Amino acid sequence: MAQELPYAKPGMDYPMVVHVYGVHIRADCSLGHWEGQCADVLFADITSNGRKLELVSSDAIPEDPYNKTRLLSFGDVHARVLKNAPGTELGDEYEFLLPNRRVLKCVVVGMTE
Repeated sequence: MAQELPYAKPGMDYPMVVHVYGVHIRADCSLGHWEGQCADVLFADITSNGRKLELVSSDAIPEDPYNKTRLLSFGDVHARVLKNAPGTELGDEYEFLLPNRRVLKCVVVGMTE
C-alpha cells in the first residue's frame, strides 16, 4: 500500500504558481515497490512560465479513492523546482504544495506547445 504523502517543512518557500489543467491517474506496474502489484500514479498537465508540461508523480499515491480524486485540484497551485535538468525541461523535478500542507513530488515527462 502507498505511503501517505509527506507534509511541507516549516518555513519552506513555494514561490511559483503553476496552473493545473489536467489530472490523470494510471496504474504503473513497473515501480517495483510491491512484487506482482501495480501502484496508482498521478499524471498532471500544467502550464509553467508559459510552457505546457506533463508531469508524473514520483510517489505512488495513497490507496484511498477519496484522496485520489482530491489529491491535486484544477487551477493554480504553489510549487517549487527541486532540480533543473540541463538544457531542457524534461527531467525537471517539481514539488507541489497541496491544500492540506502535504507535498507531491513530480518529474516532467512531456511538453506540448
